Amino acid sequence: MREEMLILNMVRKGLFGELIHAEGAYEHDTRFLKITDFGDGLWLGEHHAKRNGNLYPCHAIGPIAWYLNINHGDRLDYIVSMSSKTRGMDLSWHGPLRSRAFARGSRKAEDLRVIQSLRKGVPPDFDVYDAATWSVISALSEESVADRSRPVDVPDFTRGKWKSNAPVEITV
Repeated sequence: MREEMLILNMVRKGLFGELIHAEGAYEHDTRFLKITDFGDGLWLGEHHAKRNGNLYPCHAIGPIAWYLNINHGDRLDYIVSMSSKTRGMDLSWHGPLRSRAFARGSRKAEDLRVIQSLRKGVPPDFDVYDAATWSVISALSEESVADRSRPVDVPDFTRGKWKSNAPVEITV
């Protein structure tokens, strides 16, 4: 979370100029989550076996949305998603898997920020419109992949209020 906050500070100071494009991904090994039963079944592995697209976009899109002021002065018009055959899961049966520390640490930091906001009585780092926009990406990604990566429109959950919504105030 510190890296994201550092980048956001740099973006807001204009150190990168005008941002017009961004890409993001869930950039660590999650194979262990798909093959390990943590007492809630192996639902994640089944989920990924049946679906094809960007199935977990929220970690990447959150900071990107802050950098680009998505729903707070700008919006996502459409997305394009591409996918290929999964080969990485084969490796999980033949080699060691990475530690879960990064995934759990990142999630704990995000949870802590929400809890702190609620305790202080200040708005969290995202609102219901941000949550809806970030969450719909998974379904839209599947739609795009299923139709040879054609662009898919992103609904405007703010009903045009994105034009006048102030950027999210995020402090460390």
